Amino acid sequence: MVLTPAQARARFRAGLVRPTAGMVPGHAQANLVVVPRELA
Repeated sequence: MVLTPAQARARFRAGLVRPTAGMVPGHAQANLVVVPRELA
């Protein structure tokens, strides 16, 4: 399944559940979690 970034986001917002690796070739995936310093 090869999609544009917008198509991938729309599918996940609509409920798609699957690993995201390789869905949008040429784009990097990043995950970010922000927590208070006291919990880090």
